[in-house]
Amino acid sequence: MNGTSKGLVILFLIIAGNYIYNSIKISKINKMETLEENKVVELNFSKSIQIISMLVMTILVIMFTWSMGW
Repeated sequence: MNGTSKGLVILFLIIAGNYIYNSIKISKINKMETLEENKVVELNFSKSIQIISMLVMTILVIMFTWSMGW
């Protein structure tokens, strides 16, 4: 594969991961009660989850591209 298709695959994986993350986050927020303390906890929790998920996605993309021999 050339560089363009590699970039498109990586972009697609990032968009798909972000979409899945956002849909999970929205369903969690809908279940949450509307107390201010819960909102603060949810914000801090979602930020750490987002950082972790981005790291995991990056590692998965690197491993995937490595295994494909790009």
